[in-house]
Amino acid sequence: MAQHLLYLDALEKGVDQDELVRDMLENKEHKTLLARYLKAELYDQVTVSEDEARSHYDRHRDKWSGKYEDVAPSVKGDLKDKLLIEKKNDLIERLRDKHEIRYNEPALAELARQLTDEKASNREEK
Repeated sequence: MAQHLLYLDALEKGVDQDELVRDMLENKEHKTLLARYLKAELYDQVTVSEDEARSHYDRHRDKWSGKYEDVAPSVKGDLKDKLLIEKKNDLIERLRDKHEIRYNEPALAELARQLTDEKASNREEK
């Protein structure tokens, strides 16, 4: 309850209108939305069966010391991480095909020129 009262006071004082605060809130919103999206689209979709884990263990025995039964949770986690990366990369490729990404070529060229000039200037100073 105390936290909520402080929150209401902050709103009354316009803290939420500060540009830095608005940027922080927007960033937090994006991270929360992305975390929920990735959980639903990726993490919840990838499962590792006992057979898949054992096969992964057999193919990569040098990664673990001990019998499969002793390291099974680690093996399953390792395989799930690998599958998640593959699924995420596939999703990104599908999204790239679906959405056109355009770059501001003149701005990129100007930035490259500025960085090149700055690097040359730093070399001259040495």
